[in-house]
Amino acid sequence: MSLSGVEAFGARLRRLRHAAGLTQELLAHSAGLSTNAVSQLERGLRRHPYPHTLGALADALGLDGAERAAFVARPAPPDSSAGSGSSSTLADGSPGADTSLIGRDDEAKSLVSRLTGVAGGRLLTLTGPGGVGKTRLAGDLAARMRSAFADGVVFVPLASLTDPSLVVPTIARAVGLREEAQTHPGELLSEHLRDKSLLLVLDNCEHLLAAAPRIAELLSVCPGLRILATSRSRLGVRGERAYPVEPLAVPEAGAATDVDRVSNAPAVQLFLARAQDADPEFALTPDNVEEIAEISRRLSGLPLALEVAAARVRFLGSTQLLARLDEVMGLRGARDLPERQRTLRATLDWSHDLLSSAEQVLFHRLAVFAGGFDLEAAEAVSAGGVLTPDVVLASLENLWEQALVRTAAVSGPAGVRYGMLEPVRQYALERLADSGEEDGARARHAAWYLTLAERVEPELSGSEQTGWLEVLEAEHGNFRAALAQTLRRTEDDTALRLAVALRLFWYVRGHLQEGRRWLQEALTACPSAAPPLRGAALEALGHIAVKQGDIAAAESSYAQALALARTSASTPATAAATGGLAVVALWTGAHERATQLSRQSIALWRQTDNASGLASALNAAGLVEIQRGRHRDAIVLLEEGLAVSKAAGDQGLTAAHLNKLGWCSLEDGHLDQAARSFGDALARFARLGEQWLAADCLDGLARVSLAQGRPTRAARLWGAADAQCVVIGATTLPLDPSVYECLTSRARDEMGEDAFAEAWAQGAALSPDRVLGEALAGIAIEGAE
Repeated sequence: MSLSGVEAFGARLRRLRHAAGLTQELLAHSAGLSTNAVSQLERGLRRHPYPHTLGALADALGLDGAERAAFVARPAPPDSSAGSGSSSTLADGSPGADTSLIGRDDEAKSLVSRLTGVAGGRLLTLTGPGGVGKTRLAGDLAARMRSAFADGVVFVPLASLTDPSLVVPTIARAVGLREEAQTHPGELLSEHLRDKSLLLVLDNCEHLLAAAPRIAELLSVCPGLRILATSRSRLGVRGERAYPVEPLAVPEAGAATDVDRVSNAPAVQLFLARAQDADPEFALTPDNVEEIAEISRRLSGLPLALEVAAARVRFLGSTQLLARLDEVMGLRGARDLPERQRTLRATLDWSHDLLSSAEQVLFHRLAVFAGGFDLEAAEAVSAGGVLTPDVVLASLENLWEQALVRTAAVSGPAGVRYGMLEPVRQYALERLADSGEEDGARARHAAWYLTLAERVEPELSGSEQTGWLEVLEAEHGNFRAALAQTLRRTEDDTALRLAVALRLFWYVRGHLQEGRRWLQEALTACPSAAPPLRGAALEALGHIAVKQGDIAAAESSYAQALALARTSASTPATAAATGGLAVVALWTGAHERATQLSRQSIALWRQTDNASGLASALNAAGLVEIQRGRHRDAIVLLEEGLAVSKAAGDQGLTAAHLNKLGWCSLEDGHLDQAARSFGDALARFARLGEQWLAADCLDGLARVSLAQGRPTRAARLWGAADAQCVVIGATTLPLDPSVYECLTSRARDEMGEDAFAEAWAQGAALSPDRVLGEALAGIAIEGAE
């Protein structure tokens, strides 16, 4: 090769078209371009076609081998100094340069610093799944660094190559060299770049990893050369620095979906930009903001998926687009994208076809996990057939290398958690269904998570309950998937066992409506389950119904649970159902009946060795005595319950007793002691994630503040308490509604209606952390022991 001139691109295209016997119209149709585009290219009016345009033309012309490599090497721009020995600067023609880079400006600045700095390394590989925007980011980086390298930036598209041995010749042509029979292309390229200050951008390397050692050799002999590569996996050579390109941030689930908040999410910004390309009148409005936020979340912020979906918004509208999202993902995107990127499916097909057969099987089976998994779960659910545990580990590592599986560091014994982007998982699920293995994989998945739930359930009343609650929260998506699967099986009681095992988790973490629905569906799906199991489910339904303020439903559930408990002569079950009915009586104002039932429950629990059951009964009985105004009797019950709870290490019940003791202190006028008790309980509830009882602590602290002459603080705390109940779908009605109304009216009178409403709204808008900080300000508490 030499640095002599290269045949003008337009003339070359015309010559190849004639050789193929094609008109401009036929070539345009085969390549997915307009006839005008082909005409402009041949006439030299478009001198810098995109790499995907070159690939499409090469496909239509039937080019392969060296001829294809020569064709897809992008022509140098008019101001190229190739004739004087410099490489061409191609940043202005890099992919995506015609659209703004959204959501990655800080990221791009950091990467520019790495590529141009001394300590940044000379080979930087942008890794990530197909469609995450690696090529687009690389193009932007190339544009930003045009002036940072004396000999320019050269963008080399490699997607169309199938033979790793063509990588070096393709790079050589991209920098302006031409073949010489007597000299190996690698030697000429090394000699040419030895004294150059140049950035090479090698795009789409994942299927050409065998050429990575040649790239490393090139760096070793060319000290002024730096390489930016894009690949779904690392190149695997010494000196490489890998940078994982993450999907764009999406709006937080469960957060307020106002237009300003949602529009700040980069994923939504990209969706809107591409939607407005299709429909300039499209805008984010209060009517569609929730749908657009959910679309971006469902697509996991994956840029290609967002762009494909946004292109359909004019045709479908946001409502139908969300409803038909999976169908939309199979439709074609922009025609000027490479064929393998015109649909998300094609992009994932590309990645899938690079996997070994064992890796493909593992990829399919892992799709049954919803919301991530750890290594132990992956081995248990995925092993079988060709996948022995050691093969699972090795294959999982390669799926991670190929960016089809993601990792995240987590606390706890697992250390690392794995998962897939949701569009990738949906693709893998379809492949799993096609393989005929779906039923078996889902059955193993359900069995694993039933075992986990039943193993963890006893721990939720012990000293490690906070950590175990976090484990269950992390696996909540998998529990949902397991429940949905097992509800289809009416021949066994797996669904009901799983729902009962999760009931404490649902209580504490505020998944009230969801827990109630699963329990009801499981009871219906498992009509022949044993009485103790059905009774436990009914008792759980009663507990949730009380929190939701549905007292009639709670009474019905507890009554059925009591009947089943007596049938099976189970003392613990009888004690639990009796205690539940005591709480129902309390909420209906039947205080005498509540006292009688709560004392019966205590007596029954004393016959067992269940410390948490006894503590719960003592707590309920103490609350009954508080409502009756018998504070000394309440304190005796609550102090015993507190001692039992602490001995058992049950943080939730310890907090519940401290909360009730706070109410006793408040009623007796001991404001400082009340504040300490409420604050201690609140801190413990916050650690557990228990919001309903935390709201009761906030109500208590608000009443303390009002009694101390601080009505503004009281209004803010009441607002925060009300908001916490609303978030989890719990009742906001206190046990003493008339007293509550009197106190809030007093604060409103002291502050004025407008100031009270403003303070209430400010409290309601506080984040949980801010609520905790404000509520505990100035209170000296012991904290959890």
